[in-house]
Amino acid sequence: MSATATSSLAARTWDLDHVVRVGGWQLLTTLPSGDRALWHELHGDQSGTVVLWRQLDRLVVSPDPQNEQAERHYYTIADRVATHLGIIFHRYVTGPGKITIRVNGRNIAPWDPFLESHETTQVVTDEALPYRGELISVKSFVLPHVSRLTTQEHIAAGGRRGWASQQGFYVYRNRRLIVSGSWLGLGFRREELTSLARIRLDLPNHMDSDWQIDVRKSVARAPGALVPELRRIAEVVRMRSANVYRHRGKVLQRAGQGEVVQAWLQVVRGTKIAYQINRQHPVVAALLATSGSGDVEAMVRLLEETVPVPLIILNHADGPGRQAAPFEESAPDAVRSVLTDVVRAMKRSGVSGREITRRLVTTEPFSDLPDLVQEVCTQELGQEMT
Repeated sequence: MSATATSSLAARTWDLDHVVRVGGWQLLTTLPSGDRALWHELHGDQSGTVVLWRQLDRLVVSPDPQNEQAERHYYTIADRVATHLGIIFHRYVTGPGKITIRVNGRNIAPWDPFLESHETTQVVTDEALPYRGELISVKSFVLPHVSRLTTQEHIAAGGRRGWASQQGFYVYRNRRLIVSGSWLGLGFRREELTSLARIRLDLPNHMDSDWQIDVRKSVARAPGALVPELRRIAEVVRMRSANVYRHRGKVLQRAGQGEVVQAWLQVVRGTKIAYQINRQHPVVAALLATSGSGDVEAMVRLLEETVPVPLIILNHADGPGRQAAPFEESAPDAVRSVLTDVVRAMKRSGVSGREITRRLVTTEPFSDLPDLVQEVCTQELGQEMT
């Protein structure tokens, strides 16, 4: 039921029993008896909309008010409804002209699938595609790598279905979400490397038939004329997502410093993929240079041959947000101690003070700690840095 300041109360009803009787989705437009009084009880004289659900025989498993299990079940479903509305209508309850949507008296929380407010979210493309004399807005995003998110941010951005299932296009009809996380039959598969790719596509109200949107507003398929352009955009954002994912969200090219030196390398041995410790990594190189024996090389080879790849894959599939970033759970003094030992080892191997600093700010994992690198190098090297 809806009413405005200048219009009388109007009602629209979906009645499943009626749908079964007539064999089709026939919308009822008459105001049911007694609903006018119910409107004033719930909404008073204010304008707005009230949605009433009646005869919830599949939801209310027991009419007994003392049945606590049935009550918990009911409120669990109510919470799921509120979450669903926060997803579908998230653009209505935020920004200019926002409205308030309540479920059982509580405001719903909007869900932003694009993390637009996060400082490391990337806008990859923002363009308007011409179609039948109109422009369709398409804006693509690459979300932050998990290492850039808090645990709560990571869980929230994964939505109900998890990160891998949320990638792809988000189709909106008049700002209402129709499709969330789909490659729209464009020939792309959901992959781990593209799980950060999300694309917002805005449609006007009158293109339902072109996009094969049905009365349930839950599916959409791109018109053939737009497929090449949508594929182009998807390929770009998928590639950008893969790059961010491979490099763990880091900016590989730092102005005046060069590319970050990774601690691990992926190598191909015949038809197999293996992982090898980077012998050019400054810490590894310094250790090998000063060891004076083959013990360190033997230890490095042992680590390379025993990387628990199946366990890593299994744990990541179960919960990608559980993998800790470098030094994430370490105390500041512990990180400083490790870095100090590294500086001293590089110094013993004959690397100059200035070169030690230059290498460490582009070396994983210290490339994320440039201020600490500068501080420790100044403390340990002093005049040798100039």
